[in-house]
Amino acid sequence: NFATKFNVTNGTVKITTSNGTEKSTGSNVGTGDQIRVYDGAGGLKFTYNVLIYGDTNGDGRVNGIDLLRVQKHILGISVLSGHHATAMDTNKNGMVNGLDLLQVQKHLLGIKAIQQ
Repeated sequence: NFATKFNVTNGTVKITTSNGTEKSTGSNVGTGDQIRVYDGAGGLKFTYNVLIYGDTNGDGRVNGIDLLRVQKHILGISVLSGHHATAMDTNKNGMVNGLDLLQVQKHLLGIKAIQQ
């Protein structure tokens, strides 16, 4: 459980989807999900957005679907925005291009993992 990795004194941590629906224990955490920190009285104190480089569809994995989404974005067929677009910029240079596509391919082939 991803939420158990956080140590919060007098409060709780919940992992939610972007719309605030709490994720079930054991489900994948992916790009676009949120980490919400609550105080002891249950008041929301902080919200952090999850970003996994290469995970462009938010399923918590980098796979062929993500590779296809990067290709379509580069070609202008299906342009992504927000966190999902940021997740495509695997080399973190502020642009999504063929180098990012190549990095996702290398990750999938086990040649070189994408650095988070």
